[in-house]
Amino acid sequence: NLLRHGEERAEQEHQRAERLAARLRELGIDPDEEAVNT
Repeated sequence: NLLRHGEERAEQEHQRAERLAARLRELGIDPDEEAVNT
């Protein structure tokens, strides 16, 4: 099912973004705040 595959891929991308955001927060950067400030 092509739609199903797309959903799984979107979920993987979301998890990757979450891990990246968590790493940024460990470095003292709030990714959400940074996005607003620029």
